[in-house]
Amino acid sequence: MSALQKSINASQTSDNASQKEMNAQEKNNLEAASPWWRQRWPWLLMAGPAVAIVGCAITIVLAFQGFSDQAIFDGGVKRGLVVEKVTPHPPSSQTR
Repeated sequence: MSALQKSINASQTSDNASQKEMNAQEKNNLEAASPWWRQRWPWLLMAGPAVAIVGCAITIVLAFQGFSDQAIFDGGVKRGLVVEKVTPHPPSSQTR
């Protein structure tokens, strides 16, 4: 291989490397130039709080619809927020 051929091969290799570097830079520039809603990261970061808000809304709806005024069975008495179970007292036999 002559020195001229080696020089041509070296310049072609450096041209290919510089083209790959330019393509990577152009790709980065295109990603930076695209609007925020076309990026993945904002949506990924917003997904967590959005799921929490939906879960909170579902919990509130279930709390008000299905469990607000349930009757107390089995001899319970509700006094404020406390529910106590009342046990029936057996009739006392008083001897006097």
